[in-house]
This record gives sequence, structure tokens and C-alpha cells, in this order.
Amino acid sequence: MSGSGANAISYLVGTLIDLYVAAVLLRLLLQWVRADFYNPVCQFLVKVTNPVLLPLRRFVPSIGRLDTASVILMYVLEWLGAWLVGQFGSAGMQWQQIMLFAAVKLLMTLLMTYFFLIMLQYS
Repeated sequence: MSGSGANAISYLVGTLIDLYVAAVLLRLLLQWVRADFYNPVCQFLVKVTNPVLLPLRRFVPSIGRLDTASVILMYVLEWLGAWLVGQFGSAGMQWQQIMLFAAVKLLMTLLMTYFFLIMLQYS
């Protein structure tokens, strides 16, 4: 595939995966703060994430208030996104690098979300 076509597909795949990870992360954070899930935004997040999370919860138990199925889903999606982008791009990474990159990207997404929500609260 040409360079610009591969870049476009890489960008599209990365963006779609990032949006889904953000939806799962927001759902997890809303569960932690015990938000009202009758809110339309919460209902949207539940409808978008339930098809993947409900089957995963059958196999992955929660640890206290931490929904480990959500955390595993986000990590796997980040790993898959990094791997796919690496396949479309010219610079391939080894699986250890992909695992580390996925963990760091997920942590950065969490920190940026907290930062954004704190700034939103005080503005």
C-alpha cells in the first residue's frame, strides 16, 4: 500500500481504538464515583461498551471496586492499536516494546482524563 494510504488507515484505526478506550475509561471512572447511570451520557457509554465488557466479565472477576475486565479490555485494545499501527507503518516494534507502549499510553490517557476533568471542574 502507498505511504499516504497506509498513514490514513493507521490514523483511522488508531483514532477508533482511542475513542473506544476513552469510552471504557469514562465508564470505569463513572462507576468509581457512583454516577447516576440514568443520565443519557452514561446510558450511551453503557450501550457502547456492554457488548464487549459483559462477556469479558464472565471470565475476569472484579478486585474490590476495580472492574478488572475494563482495565484488561483497555490494555488489550491499546496493545492491538499499537500493533496494528506498527504493521501499517514502516517502523516495526517488538512485542515487548508494544506491551510497554500500550501500558504507558493507557496511563497517559488516564492522567490526561483526570487533568481535563479537574480543569473542567474549576473553570
